[in-house]
Amino acid sequence: MQPVYLDTNIFIKAFEGQDEQSHALVGLFSGETPSGSAPFVTSELTLAELLVVPYRKHDDINRLRYETLIQTTDWLTVAPVDREVLAAAALLRSAHSLKLPDAIHISTAIKLGCQYFMSEDQGIRGPYALSYASTTQNWQSTSVQVLRPTLSEIAAIEDGWLHP
Repeated sequence: MQPVYLDTNIFIKAFEGQDEQSHALVGLFSGETPSGSAPFVTSELTLAELLVVPYRKHDDINRLRYETLIQTTDWLTVAPVDREVLAAAALLRSAHSLKLPDAIHISTAIKLGCQYFMSEDQGIRGPYALSYASTTQNWQSTSVQVLRPTLSEIAAIEDGWLHP
């Protein structure tokens, strides 16, 4: 299974929310994953976005939680923001009405070969693909579909890992 890209708002939903979806996301993140590469991907940009409110509120508990959580592990790959990602983000913005952080997240997902991009942001609709070949010469031609963190989508992802 290809990794699923997690937008910043998914981490906020999982670890600060109190509803059934939040609990399902936490369960998904802590569940069994197949051996090999991590099943989830995010960008280093996610850490910067997650830390804003904890810094503003002097909330050391959530600050430390996110600093610890957003690291490459067996369940999560944290990708750097590099020139290729930024060029691809500009390309996405030229074709779609996206905010720069959203375009950076989506271009990171494409670079890492993610088929799915999980987000609660209704401004991110997808699917997204890169069409200007010279910008991403070494990237696979990938189209990213947007998933919402519904209970059925979370269960489908979980079932895909636990029952290959």
